[in-house]
Order: sequence, then structure tokens, then C-alpha cells
Amino acid sequence: MFLAPQDQPTGVQLLKQGTVGQAMNRVKTIFICIIASFVMSGFLNPIGLISEPMSKALAITLTEAVARFGYFTVGVFIGYLISYFIFDFIRLRTSVILGYGLQMLAVAGLFLSENDAAMKLFLFVIGILASIQVCGASTLVTRLWQGKLRQTMLIGQDAAFNGGGIFFTSLTTWFIASGFHWGATYALVAIITLIIALVASVTDLEGASRDHNELKGPTEWNP
Repeated sequence: MFLAPQDQPTGVQLLKQGTVGQAMNRVKTIFICIIASFVMSGFLNPIGLISEPMSKALAITLTEAVARFGYFTVGVFIGYLISYFIFDFIRLRTSVILGYGLQMLAVAGLFLSENDAAMKLFLFVIGILASIQVCGASTLVTRLWQGKLRQTMLIGQDAAFNGGGIFFTSLTTWFIASGFHWGATYALVAIITLIIALVASVTDLEGASRDHNELKGPTEWNP
């Protein structure tokens, strides 16, 4: 079936469609860059609040509960070290989809297992993956933006982390006061990681880089 000449898309229409597609791709890319810090905040900030409920639920001492979360912070440090070279071997889009998918599975494992060694392993893996995603987001920012725009994006990432601290600590306090499971906040963060992975699956991060390079003009630092 052929389109009549009047029904065929014109060059202007195709150009508009391409422009809209590029704009949506950039919006999704910005979301991925910003939300990584929000997710890290969701894992890190509630630790002090959920340690005691965790110790009571698992019948362990508070010291033992806090020690388990120590594996998360060690994982974060290891993840930063891995980030120095991992993006030379894995595409950013693959890293985002795979990393957030594995984070969700690790949180699920944390809920399903009460074994000491298993929980430490899951927390360690969550820390590694979370820090790799934060570094990946910063790497993407440096590839896509320069000058004042880069400054704005980096500030946005920092604001997302601090805003996440306010949001997740308040939410965790409400969860605990309402008698929810000690890991309810982590369950919410896992849902967010699933959303990010789905968004990344329909986002061309490499294309966003190409589009930006084509449109890039001279920029200057905001004096």
C-alpha cells in the first residue's frame, strides 16, 4: 500500500519528528544522570534509622546490624575504584540497564535472606553497583555538557543526593513509626532502579552524545 503524495511526510515534518525525538532522548538522559545520586541517597541515608529495627527483626545486636551495613560502604568504595576503568570496556547504556537490574535483584535477595553472610554479600554488591551508577552518571555529564551547562548538571546531581536525604529519611521515619518492614525504604528504591533500567532501555545515550556534539557551540564558565 502506497501513500498518496499529499499523505507522504514532508522533509519539514521529518525534521520536526527528528527534533522531537532528540529532545525526548535528552530529557531521558538528564533523568538518568540526575536520578543516580537520588538512588545512592536512598541506600545510604536511612542506614542509621533502620539499623535498630533490623536488629530487632533478625534478633541480633545493634552492633551486628550496623556492622552488616559496613559492607555496603566498603562496596561503595570498591565501586568507585572499579569506575576508573569499567567504562572503557562497557557501554554506558549497558552499564545502566545491567547495573540497576542487578541492584533490584540484590535488594530482593536482601529481603529473602536472613543469613548473615548472604546479607553482607547483598549489601556489598548493592554498594558496588550504586557507586558505579553514580560515576557513570558523572561520566555521561562530562561527555554531554561543557561550561555552565556542565556546572548546572553537577549541581543538579548534588541537589538530588541532598534532596534524597530529606525525602528518604522522612519516609523511613514514617515507615518505622507505622510498623513497616525495616527494609521498606530499600524496596521503594529498588522500584526506582527498575524504572531507571526501563527508561535506559528506550534511551540512546550514545545518540545523545552525538546529537550534543553536532549542536554544541562555544560555552564559557559563568563568572
